[in-house]
Amino acid sequence: MGNFEAVAEVGKNILRLSFAGEIKASDMPGYGETLKQALNGITPGFKLLVDLTPLISMEFACAQSIREIMDLLNARGVKLIVRVLPDRTKDIGFTIMSLFHYPRGLKIITVDTIEEGERALR
Repeated sequence: MGNFEAVAEVGKNILRLSFAGEIKASDMPGYGETLKQALNGITPGFKLLVDLTPLISMEFACAQSIREIMDLLNARGVKLIVRVLPDRTKDIGFTIMSLFHYPRGLKIITVDTIEEGERALR
């Protein structure tokens, strides 16, 4: 069973997303609603930390929902994206999709550990 978490740190204008376990396409519609709720207190210019450390796998059919999430984050004014991805083979297309769903010049950093991710948010 897949797991998704979206937590807003409103005072710091940081949004934290985490994907864990085995993510199925059938899980994705609920994730969009969770994300929209977390975005309520976030303002344009926010920083995003995406923790993919606990991710085991994600079905290819999730790609459309991931694109929609990226488009939503872009529309809401994300300024910096930090991805925690210790196993680069689990990138599952995030890097390539970013080229099409985020503007040129948006800073995207991929790191190996959550500690590196926290430092990159500063």
